[in-house]
Amino acid sequence: MLLDDVLVPASRSFPARNLVEGRPEQGTDARALVPLRAVNGLAFAAPILGAARGAETACWDEMGDALTGGADPVRSDREQLVGRGGGEIDAAELLLDRVARVADAGEVTVGQTLRAARDCALASDLLVSAVDRFARSAGTRGQLDRSPLQRFWRDVRAAGTHTMLRFPAAASAFVQYKAAARVGPA
Repeated sequence: MLLDDVLVPASRSFPARNLVEGRPEQGTDARALVPLRAVNGLAFAAPILGAARGAETACWDEMGDALTGGADPVRSDREQLVGRGGGEIDAAELLLDRVARVADAGEVTVGQTLRAARDCALASDLLVSAVDRFARSAGTRGQLDRSPLQRFWRDVRAAGTHTMLRFPAAASAFVQYKAAARVGPA
């Protein structure tokens, strides 16, 4: 919908720069002080976390019988893949939880903002790796059109390529900040 000649009261608008830098109007909730960059990665990484959990469930649905039973070397390999994949998802969730908790506390420092970007990118890498492991453990049957696992795999791989989730840039910015500030953990 496009509206012409409509007055938007000043109380209902603000400069975009204030949003990006986390500079709200006076008397605003402390969480509004959080710079966009401190939480932007969550908007991309959180859905990947959900899809990775879905892939884990799909993997168990697809592979459940193949993960139980006797001493089969192929089963052992699948156990390792599925076990590590689940651990990577748990680790990614912990990273994303920390990003959210710091943002929810309000006023976020530059170091915390850069760490949040790094953590979201790292979590995304862990989630892509986990879903790759699930797909590998399922073999070719996990790639069939009827398998929900192949859809999760495609979605996670595609979402993980977003520019907000590129680990090299996020890690470099965080390390450069820490080196310049010569501080301990953020």
